[in-house]
Amino acid sequence: MKNTIEFFEPMRLPKTTPQAKKFNTATRRLYDDSRLAEARQCVISHIAKYRPAKRLTGALGLELVLVYEPTGKHKPGQPYTQKPDWDNATKLIQDALAACEYMEDDKQIVCAKVTQAYGQPWGLYVKLYEI
Repeated sequence: MKNTIEFFEPMRLPKTTPQAKKFNTATRRLYDDSRLAEARQCVISHIAKYRPAKRLTGALGLELVLVYEPTGKHKPGQPYTQKPDWDNATKLIQDALAACEYMEDDKQIVCAKVTQAYGQPWGLYVKLYEI
């Protein structure tokens, strides 16, 4: 039987993405913006409690539902069409999943489905499974 990890974590989703990098002209290296480091740590702290005893192996599928807090003009159930766009938002989550040892590396993800919407409760739904 193939292994699956599935959970919903209520949390305020960070809007900072891995594109928020800085360049040090003295060392000529890219480094994480402090907001990106905080966002990464926030996601890791929320998802670490669901960490599997053993990493998933081989090719993986990933389903993510990012539920954002509704604001004045946005109602629960409406699609989320603001920044960050879905591919930038999911990169931070994939990196956090790898950092928490759900998998060896996010290169294992060969199939993904992502949904972004406003809703209650807001948070992150993750389903990671071996194919």
